[in-house]
Order: sequence, then C-alpha cells, then structure tokens
Amino acid sequence: MATEIFLMSYLSECLTQNWDLTSSEEASLSSVVFAGQIFGAVLWGTIGDICGRKKALLYSQLATVVSGFATQLSPNYVILTVMRFIVGVGTGGLMLPINYLAELCPAKSRGVLVSSVGFFWAAGNIYVALFAWVSLPTDEYRGWRTLSFVCMVPIAMAAICSFYFPESPRWLLSRGRDGEAVNVLKGIAQLAGSQLEPFKLVGVIPGGQERTLESASLWDLLGREYWNTNIRVWIIWSCVGFSYYGLVLFLTRVFEKDDNDDDDDISGSNRCKFKFLSMFISALAEIPAAAAPLVLLHRFGRNTLQSFFCVLGALSCICLGVTRRDAGRTLFAFVGRAVLRSAFNVAIVAVTELYPTHMRTFAACMAVFMSRLGAFLSPYLVLRDDVSVLQSSFGLATTSLVMGAVAFMTPDTRDMHLDERISEVDIKERFSSMSFSRNSMDVGLVIRNPIST
Repeated sequence: MATEIFLMSYLSECLTQNWDLTSSEEASLSSVVFAGQIFGAVLWGTIGDICGRKKALLYSQLATVVSGFATQLSPNYVILTVMRFIVGVGTGGLMLPINYLAELCPAKSRGVLVSSVGFFWAAGNIYVALFAWVSLPTDEYRGWRTLSFVCMVPIAMAAICSFYFPESPRWLLSRGRDGEAVNVLKGIAQLAGSQLEPFKLVGVIPGGQERTLESASLWDLLGREYWNTNIRVWIIWSCVGFSYYGLVLFLTRVFEKDDNDDDDDISGSNRCKFKFLSMFISALAEIPAAAAPLVLLHRFGRNTLQSFFCVLGALSCICLGVTRRDAGRTLFAFVGRAVLRSAFNVAIVAVTELYPTHMRTFAACMAVFMSRLGAFLSPYLVLRDDVSVLQSSFGLATTSLVMGAVAFMTPDTRDMHLDERISEVDIKERFSSMSFSRNSMDVGLVIRNPIST
C-alpha cells in the first residue's frame, strides 16, 4: 500500500504541469486520497472486527488494485480524482495487516516484529522513488501513467497472497470459534516444522473473567473507559499524519527543479522536473526509520522514544526550511523523514497494544482515520504557492512537537499482554507496577496443557 500512497507525491506535481492545474487543484489531488482513507479506515475497521481480519484485508486490497489500475487510464482531472479517492478507501485498511501480525506475536517480541513491517514500507518508498526516476523523465506525458501502473503491481501480488492467509486465531477465539482457532494454530505450527501437544485455548482478560463475544462500535470506543486513551491516541495520530505525509509532499516542492538548475538528472525532459537523486536519497531514510524502533523500542519504551523522534523531526523540518543549499536540504530531508517515520512506527506498535481484541481493529482504524484527517489538511500548507517554504517547515515542526508532548504523557505498553485493561485512574502508577505471568502463551491466548487440566 505504500506504493499507492507515495505515488501521489509525484502525481500531483506532474499533473499540475501537464494539465495546467491550479495550486488548489494540486493540493486537492493529494488530499482526496487521504479523504478516501478517512472513509476506508472506518469501513475496514468495522468489517475487520465483525467479519474477520482476512476478509477486510482482502477486500481493501482488491479495491486498491482496481482503482489503482484505473488511475493510469484516467482521461481528465475529475475521473482521476474519483479513482484516487477509491484508492484512498482501499488503502484506509493500512492497519489491517499490522493488527493481524500483532495478534499472532508474543508480547516480548511483538514490538520488534510489528516494527519490522517498516522495512516493507521502506521498500515501497524506494520502489516508487526508483521507478519515478526511471519513468518520469523519459516520457513527459505518459510517464505518470507508467508509474501508476508500476505502483499497482505490488498490491496486486499482496492481494493474491492474502487468499492463502488463515484467519486470526485471536479474532476467532473472541467470536467463540475455538475449534477453528485451534486448527489455525496447528496449521501455523506445522508450517513452521513443529507439532503442538494437545491443548485447549481459553480467552481471558485480567482477573480470570471470560471475554465477552462482542463487536466494537463507535459508541463502545467513545465510552468512558477509553476516553482518556482516545484523546491521546487521536492527537498523536492526527499530528503524525500531518507532519509525516506533509513532509513527504513538501519534499516534491523543495526538490523541484527550476529553470536555473542543470538538467543532467532529468534526461532533458521539460515535465515532472525533480532533483531525483535528492528524492531517492530521502526515500532511503525509510530504512533506518524501520531499523531504529527494532533496536530501541524495547529498551526505552514507546512514549519516551516517540517523543525523542518528534523533537528531532521538528528540528529537521526547521533546518530544511532555513537551508538553501541542496546538500544541506538533502541531509535534513533524510533525517526528518527518518525520525518522523520512526515516530509513526512507534505509534503503530503502541495503538495495537492499547485496546482489547474485540475492538482492536476498529480502534486502530479510527487512529488511521485521525492520521488521514491530518494528512488531508497537510497539502494545503505544503503545496500552496501562497505559503512560503519557511512557513511550511515551521508548520510541520509545530505539529511534530505537539505529537511529542502528547506521546510523552501516554502510558508505556512495553511487555503488556494485548488484552491487559488500562485503568484511566492514576494510569502511570498502574503501568509502573504492572506485572505479568510468563506461564501462558503471551499471544494473549492461554494454552492449557495437557487438555485435561
């Protein structure tokens, strides 16, 4: 899904020149994708909690593939805008595979394994940057169509793979389908080359209470029990969406070639003129962004690490706006993109741990909803001609600092079992004194072995 999301940073700039779009139309072409993601986040979150993780994931990918293929055939701005909105709806299910993975991981290694998804996100970024460098300079009118097709291919491959995924055993257990959950775990063990002894799965929450078989709704999420958590999570995600995606779009403006630049790296084209080497280097920042949480997350915890990344991101954005030399801008673009993406990756890990199974997908997709709301607004700051580069950079820095401050006040979920309930009263003391049993399978499903116990 990263390929379709980052395609828009090139698409809006190229079509502004090819189709003579106004700055408002250029900003809207990017914002409409985020508007679709706002709708898609709610849609796929609801489907994921009611119908299952696998179905929601597959349907969201199919919607993205169909609309992504139609993007390259769009004859005018109106049809292209509609197709990009549908792409946004499909990519609104971005958290589905992450939640799916989190529900299969033990608490001790969950942060590392979920963070490792960032490497695939990084690969998608580099993939787009590389093919943009290859395709856009060679054909001033059809290059963006070629790039659109290329960006759709990885998602089509992922959709094919999704057909063979099993359903989440944790979701099956939450729906009372214990037998199917057991079969899924046996199948996973067999695929890994091992064999499980006879066991019985028991879904529990702290205190030994049986988990109720319920589906989450917006009203459940807005209940008093989760209100303080929601406020923090939604502020963090709206800010990270604004600052991270805003920075990615901002870089196409910062690294756009003008008539005074030499044209060695754009192959003589008069369209889609970017400093492609700088854009490609900035895309490489996604690799350390994926690696940093793997190394640091368990040592420093979620909130402290995220706050640190946000402060570095704010400083990098300011330096990016102040600096005029290409080498300096490339450096600060690399650092800013790396640390803001790292903050995003930490937020992804944290949100999967803050809510119980029956509402995890819905809550996570509501977080995506808030991030896309922030991202929806960002093009109107970073792509408008009447807003200076310096003003845009300070706007991005401000949102990054707000995100860091709120993240610092959010409880750390390190080593917490997925269905551990979070008290909203004296929450810091709750987390500092929390202890966990190591005798159960910390995927959050208790395996009682042998089955007779």
